[in-house]
Amino acid sequence: MPCSRRFGLGTALGLLLATYVGPLALAMSMPRMDRASTKLRPDMSTDAIQRALLEATPESTVYFEPGLYSITKELDVPCRNLTLTGPNSTPPAVTLASSFQGHTIFALPDQCPKLGTIQYIHFQNTGAVYVGANSAEFSFRHNLITHLPSSVGGNYSVTEAGVFLDGSVSPRTSTRYITIADNTFGDSSSCAAVFTSDKDEGGYCAGVITHTGFSQNLTIARNQFIHLEEGIHFLQLAVYKPGDTSSGCLSCVIESNSIVNYHRIGIEIQIYSKDTMLIRHNALVDPLGAYYGTFAVSLACCQWGDIQGVAGYSPSIVFDDNVLIASVPGHQCPPYGVEFWGEGSQGTNNLVEGLFCNGFTWGYGAGSWAIKDNYICGPNFASGGGYISNQQRQTNPPAESGNVTSPQCSARTSVAPVVSPRAGVFVGSQVITLSDSGANTGIWYTTDGSMPIPGSRTTQLYSQPLTIVKSTEVKAVGMWGAPNEPSSYPRSYGYTPSRVVTASFVASGSAQTR
Repeated sequence: MPCSRRFGLGTALGLLLATYVGPLALAMSMPRMDRASTKLRPDMSTDAIQRALLEATPESTVYFEPGLYSITKELDVPCRNLTLTGPNSTPPAVTLASSFQGHTIFALPDQCPKLGTIQYIHFQNTGAVYVGANSAEFSFRHNLITHLPSSVGGNYSVTEAGVFLDGSVSPRTSTRYITIADNTFGDSSSCAAVFTSDKDEGGYCAGVITHTGFSQNLTIARNQFIHLEEGIHFLQLAVYKPGDTSSGCLSCVIESNSIVNYHRIGIEIQIYSKDTMLIRHNALVDPLGAYYGTFAVSLACCQWGDIQGVAGYSPSIVFDDNVLIASVPGHQCPPYGVEFWGEGSQGTNNLVEGLFCNGFTWGYGAGSWAIKDNYICGPNFASGGGYISNQQRQTNPPAESGNVTSPQCSARTSVAPVVSPRAGVFVGSQVITLSDSGANTGIWYTTDGSMPIPGSRTTQLYSQPLTIVKSTEVKAVGMWGAPNEPSSYPRSYGYTPSRVVTASFVASGSAQTR
């Protein structure tokens, strides 16, 4: 259902529910500004801020000094490839607090070839950014969005989403080269109104929404989505008439996101893809208030492709190495696990665990599509919809192999890393490499002799070889996921760290490896 960014909003209720919040470290610094820059202060009026944006030099930096800014109306950002930034800090030291609803805080224009960057800003009380159709080259990083409002009864607005990418199919418009990474969308007060509803409110109170139209080179990675109606929502086909053009995405990746306490759907993809869409390494944990429309993931698009109902491009989706957990009871038997459609789609190496009533439920698909090597466990599958089921009563099932199903769940141990060299004596300096054989495992390590605990302040995430110049004991563990994802899951679910691998390196004498 198309929506307009100019619709009003219902009043958000003050409902507070428990959510997962990952560890946040504060490390403030002034960003490097090589070009002309504009500095903004918290005591400036919204009109003054607007004038400064409109007067900013192309490709310059607009720097928000730390503090709380009261924003009284939507701010238009000109098409000048600007960088809008606060200090490099997590959480952001700059807060833009909206005193209005019905609009986003920033509005980026249509048909802009280089939109620019927004980073290190905290947005409150309404949607953060509206991105105009047929625009390109936009980066949204290291931001925080809280107190997102929501409405019930069909009063939808783009301002219920953190980032809204606009578009249409008549005429065909698109957004291109968009990166949304390392942000936190939502908090315990976000989307409060829709959490009280057992009806399908459309999934408009979300972290990221793409409207009808076309997206190219879109990456959504390493974000946290907390207490939202939906985490990521690619809006449905523009029409339901076979032969008419639908919405789509080319070279789109959704990876290493953490989606916790969603209400309707964690990730919803209702569009086709001209190539393979990658959905991998995401953690979707504990929907709240689940009802008949609640899915962890809905990939309900397209038996065929570009033209709905007519053979064309393959909307293949690779859904790989994701963790789906439901440990909170819902209404009746929901939530559901994966709604799995698409020509050539692959659902591989996923964990679907807990109180789900369906593991994978498949619909319209064709070609060499498959559901394989998944671990599906929980007590409701036998009496509910089943571990793997035929949702649309089709006669062309996906291939199945290597799936493990059980009414009882147990946590999966991550793959232990390998330290190279294993230990030894060195002179001068020593380069140490950590590696693992598990494609979905990160490596966490310490060099001070302490135990490596993923996500803790004393433990580092391995990204490149280490160089040591003194005697050092390296301890490392493998852990599924990325630093923004949960380092722990509900008991008996998800992944646990691997065994600890220890290697001792000394500048003289002997070394021992355990």
